[in-house]
Amino acid sequence: MRDHLKRFVLALIVALGGPALADPIAQLYSSKCKNCHGLTGKGDTKVGRKEKIPDMTAEQWQAGRTDEDIRRKISEGSKERPKMKPFKGKLSAQEIDGLVQYIRSLAKVGE
Repeated sequence: MRDHLKRFVLALIVALGGPALADPIAQLYSSKCKNCHGLTGKGDTKVGRKEKIPDMTAEQWQAGRTDEDIRRKISEGSKERPKMKPFKGKLSAQEIDGLVQYIRSLAKVGE
């Protein structure tokens, strides 16, 4: 039940044009990542479940990856999950760095 409440609050903030919409990196995540990784990064979407996308909010997931690992996955895509296409050349280095930090912030949403 607690997880549903967090999702509801986050969705409400987005719907009301709160901080998530004011942040260009949050907008970027929403447009490029949300369909597979979900709004909260849990991978709890239709595509996420089908592709067995890991929960990026999980402490083990966060601890098991360096910022460079995440940056590389965004830039080069995933061999294990072909739906994760490379964003190198489509996103700037600053946007990719912003997404890395945004993904790190998702750990707080998952608590």
